[in-house]
Amino acid sequence: PFDQAAFKGAQQRQAEAEGRARQAVQDLYVKIAAGLTPEERRAFPRWREHRRPPGQNLLDEPDHPAQAKQ
Repeated sequence: PFDQAAFKGAQQRQAEAEGRARQAVQDLYVKIAAGLTPEERRAFPRWREHRRPPGQNLLDEPDHPAQAKQ
């Protein structure tokens, strides 16, 4: 039988873990950016896109603002 409370708890724990992972990625990028020159910071988004494996990484933020859907 389906245990709705257990499923909801598991979903919540997964969301919390994803949030912690996302925050860790953002903290890492701040540390990296702090050690770069202005030129390196400008080149960093292109480098990241080039090095990123194919497919979408759900824990990674895009390097550009999301486009509004029309």
